[in-house]
Amino acid sequence: MKTNLLILSFLFVVFLSFTSCSSTNISNDNSESKTSIEESVIVKIDSISVDTTVEKDIELEYSTFHTGISDFLSGKSKSYFDTILSINEDFWTEFSDDINKDYSKIESRRLSKMSQWVDTSFIDKSIDTSLVFYPFSGPDFLHANFLYPNANEYILMALEDVGSIPNWKNLGPKKTENYLENVNRFLRDIYLRSYFITKHMKLDIKKEERISGVISSLYWFLGKTGHKIIDVKYVSINPEGKIVDYTGVKDSKALQFRFFRQGESKIKKLTYLSCDISDKGLLTKNPEVHTFLNNMRWCNTFVKSASYLMHYKSFKMIREIVTKKSITLFQDDTGIPYKYMKDKDFSFHCFGKYVKPIKDFEHKNDILYQKDLELLYKKGSVKLPFSLGYHWRDANEQNQMLIENLNRIENIKEIEKEKKNIVEENKDQVDIKNQHPQDSYVVIGSFRNSNKAHSYSRKINKDGYSFHVLFDNNKKINLVVLGPFSEEDSKIELLNVKKKIEKNAWIFRASSEL
Repeated sequence: MKTNLLILSFLFVVFLSFTSCSSTNISNDNSESKTSIEESVIVKIDSISVDTTVEKDIELEYSTFHTGISDFLSGKSKSYFDTILSINEDFWTEFSDDINKDYSKIESRRLSKMSQWVDTSFIDKSIDTSLVFYPFSGPDFLHANFLYPNANEYILMALEDVGSIPNWKNLGPKKTENYLENVNRFLRDIYLRSYFITKHMKLDIKKEERISGVISSLYWFLGKTGHKIIDVKYVSINPEGKIVDYTGVKDSKALQFRFFRQGESKIKKLTYLSCDISDKGLLTKNPEVHTFLNNMRWCNTFVKSASYLMHYKSFKMIREIVTKKSITLFQDDTGIPYKYMKDKDFSFHCFGKYVKPIKDFEHKNDILYQKDLELLYKKGSVKLPFSLGYHWRDANEQNQMLIENLNRIENIKEIEKEKKNIVEENKDQVDIKNQHPQDSYVVIGSFRNSNKAHSYSRKINKDGYSFHVLFDNNKKINLVVLGPFSEEDSKIELLNVKKKIEKNAWIFRASSEL
């Protein structure tokens, strides 16, 4: 009975895949790093992302080192580094106050209004946990976070280098204070305009007491938006288009954070890729990025202040990838021109007023000005309560579009509905609630092949566990299921098994009341 119960309960699980996590490789230059890896189950059904979080009764651990860096850079706290270097108290008070004043301004003028709008007028709640793809982003996690606060993963792409965090102990107090000021200066355009200006970033990004790459601003955004960082690592994309740990000797072109919002139990991932996504870049400079993007699951795409790059024939490939992969696309007029999307299976919602490109681009108006988009806006648009993008000076000249693939959204809804139906049917067939209300299972996977799954099963069998090995038809997903346990025992076993589990596997606790 228990075997049948288990198979029925996990009927929809065995066909799911998971992206495994590994530990940080960003070194702790200043003090010993205490990191802890917790597992979150991110699964895919027909390219659609579904998110199953760690249970709320399991308290998530975070890295005090990496979270200390984000708090330090964003002016929240310097306590982690107090024993490492002596920052002048008057400097710190002024530095922290200046950040708080600047941030409170953009909170009141833009971010809080954006949050309210997202809650009532943005994308459907059935898809708001999906991957967010943000090309031409710079390190702007801030607006991606406020537009898509429930997303399970964010992918940002831009030309700017990843960079590194300096050893502040070696820099000394004075140069470290200069560094902190330069990080805040680096964000000046985000404060005022909501986007980074490329020429300013090029001037700002330097070594040591200036700033090296975008890494410091990503720490800053995570700290200021109330997140705790679990780990940070340099990564790369292999020829198969998969993200792997970086093992090279040159500076890494990619960076990955795992983090969670304070007070919540949902582990998220942020990947920043320094790359050229023009056609030339994707074909010759970094073809592995092209493979990665083609393998990317369906996503919500965000484009703003993108220099109108996707208007040009030299950016045809990224334009096609965005069209192919997007469940929704939220963009201003610097994104994909309307002429490339109007005959496809999309629904269009206009916000604001379509106006000509700003004077920086007016010499290219013959290419950039969209008469067909202007006509679409005249048919009807809704005013946005916040300013975003190049037309930040005048709220009446905002133009944003929410472009939805309704078929994909309906597909996602149907899958969610079907999943609930399967669970309900299984409950009725085996009367789970009445027969086994206390049963819980520890589920381990996904092993690279079934032999490893069976090998691990034999290993844990010596410890007296009851287990089952499940796999899909292609034998790509192999689960080892331990149990049943009582609810309390399963919590203990979850922690015990975590100590023995191999790197490329994941683990979670599941109740028979699925």
